[in-house]
Amino acid sequence: GAEEMLSAERLSLGFALYRLAMGDATPNRVELSGMDLVGHLSHEGRISIAGFDPAASGPRADLDSWLKSFENFRRLRLENCTLSLEVEALGGAPLEFQLNRLDTQRSASGFDAEGQLELPEVYGDSLEFEAAIEGDIARSASWHGDFSARAAGLRPQPWLRGLASGTRLSLGESDTDIQGRIEQGALAELRLQWQAERLQLTRDSHSAQAAKLETDFKLSREAGAWRLAVEKLLWDGEAQLRGSLWLSPQPPADGENGGAPLRKLQAEAGLLHLSLVTRLAPFLKQPPAWLAGIEALQGEIRDATLSWQQVADAAPQYSLRAVLDQAGVLHPGKNAVQGLSAELRADQNGGSLRLKENPITLQLPKAFGAALLLRRASGELQWTQEAEGLRLSAPVFGYQMAGLEGQGSLKLWLPREGSPVMELDSRFAAQDVLPFKAYMPLHWGEALKAWLNTGIGSGRVREGDLHIKGPLADFPFHERATGEWKLALDAVGVRLAYAPHWPVVEDLGAKLLFAGNGLSIEVSEARLQGGARGDKATAVFKDFREALLTIDAQVSGWMPSLYDFILRSPLKEKLNALVSKTTATGPALVNLHLDIPLREVAKTAASGTVTLNGVKLNYQGLAEPFEDIRGLITFDGSGVSAESLSARFMQQPLPARILPRAGTQGVISASLQYSPDAQGGGLSQFVPELVRRALSGSTRF
Repeated sequence: GAEEMLSAERLSLGFALYRLAMGDATPNRVELSGMDLVGHLSHEGRISIAGFDPAASGPRADLDSWLKSFENFRRLRLENCTLSLEVEALGGAPLEFQLNRLDTQRSASGFDAEGQLELPEVYGDSLEFEAAIEGDIARSASWHGDFSARAAGLRPQPWLRGLASGTRLSLGESDTDIQGRIEQGALAELRLQWQAERLQLTRDSHSAQAAKLETDFKLSREAGAWRLAVEKLLWDGEAQLRGSLWLSPQPPADGENGGAPLRKLQAEAGLLHLSLVTRLAPFLKQPPAWLAGIEALQGEIRDATLSWQQVADAAPQYSLRAVLDQAGVLHPGKNAVQGLSAELRADQNGGSLRLKENPITLQLPKAFGAALLLRRASGELQWTQEAEGLRLSAPVFGYQMAGLEGQGSLKLWLPREGSPVMELDSRFAAQDVLPFKAYMPLHWGEALKAWLNTGIGSGRVREGDLHIKGPLADFPFHERATGEWKLALDAVGVRLAYAPHWPVVEDLGAKLLFAGNGLSIEVSEARLQGGARGDKATAVFKDFREALLTIDAQVSGWMPSLYDFILRSPLKEKLNALVSKTTATGPALVNLHLDIPLREVAKTAASGTVTLNGVKLNYQGLAEPFEDIRGLITFDGSGVSAESLSARFMQQPLPARILPRAGTQGVISASLQYSPDAQGGGLSQFVPELVRRALSGSTRF
């Protein structure tokens, strides 16, 4: 026998008397229950239902041919029917639908329909719908009217074809309301309002949760283009996106662009919360390439407009305008920015970013150990696209951070291959240098940074000058002289503890010059604890990698202050015999050389000279002082020495030397010329008068 194409458990027919009277036995009301339907939807959108024989001229002709079977029915009611629909685009097993109820009734100008459909389990629970359509039921192109639907327990994952493999979406209760309009048999407008609770997306180690998600989308056709409007998208009550997208994929008119296909897109976004982008990106099948490596985006884009078009496979052209509000880009272990507020303009040839004067945080982990906190940044960054790379410039920019204020200019070349090339010039001043201890460059080395951290107690930069020019891959250009860089600082009011156990320097004024991988310091003024004055000094790091600080200083003052300097320093060990048993007045000058290995500060080596110029010295146990002491004393790690010293003791010349001797810090050798004075002057006061009168001549001892 013939193959059974349609079957039903119950069939009820209704006839109109006037039709029967006219000899027409066609029923005007049909009720079917328990019917099983088998359908097929092709890639081209053609639908076929087993038991019906549609024309083979296209999707709309298929639908009209299928509907023609029902045009003579004033009412059609289906109950408890099943539809097994094979969808080529989805593949796999057919989708099983349960049509609990479908009731269509012809009206004077069209037809009304309402019903309830149970969805395949993976798609949701059920869908209730109704429509009021005007037009000929058998000519779908004549349809126009409104429809609405409400879905219960909708499970959206199978509908979201753009999710990456392995993504799992789960949610609690959800409500879906759909409203729409049909014109000329085609969808003209669709509004989807969806609310869901306890939404969770997971994939590998990535996870995103929302206690409540609220959406309101509107799709409409305007002037030949589709417009998708996002009226509302709330993630846990916080607005994430609000805007519109126009897509016009149709080919151009004959002759336009040489007949090549033209794609156009326009978008407006009143609000886009950037965290939404990186929150959802791990779950997309094809996330934007520029998101690779970005941990998170922050802030908002406001008042954005985008126009984009592409002819065939040519490079696209676009124009973008937007306002960034507290925007941020976070990279784990890479450069990052937070708090960026600016006006953005860009097209395929370049663009500009005009900063608003608000705080910005920069993270440059390869250059600085801590984030740079800019209290204010101003200026305009411009860029142009070139065949070989990207060229950026900021002719004038200003900044404030932690008491520092400056301005400068920047040029940066980012080639497609090879190292970026920078030209940066900046001048600045700082009222307090202490906050900048956190921003010492990493290439300075741990030993240098530790010395600066513990050594600098206060100070300010009267004027600073930063200059960098060359390929950044070779910075700081000490190994390959392909560029130049310097950081010159005019510092005043500095308090510096340059080495443990040495007197602290107060009110230091100096010029510091960082260049290559080293530092040189020229001190113009300083005051040491105890009152001694630093007339001049130099300090040099030839190479930060060696961590060796060399200091040459000249300290002048009156002997009490120099005694205090010696007693506060490791020199007291070498000059102990002098400072512990004597007191002195008069001018003197100390030339000091220090080699300070910052990794082993205890091994600091000191050497230098003490110049005496008319000093008066009192020695414990002697009633008379040594006067008018002059000469040069040399000291180093082995002890103290002096080739020639002169003095007067009790009105007699006293030449002396300090000789090095093993096991001592030096031995004093002196000679004294004695001539008796009958009146008892000078040394003669210690000779009895009877003896003095009998003596004549001279002697040396």
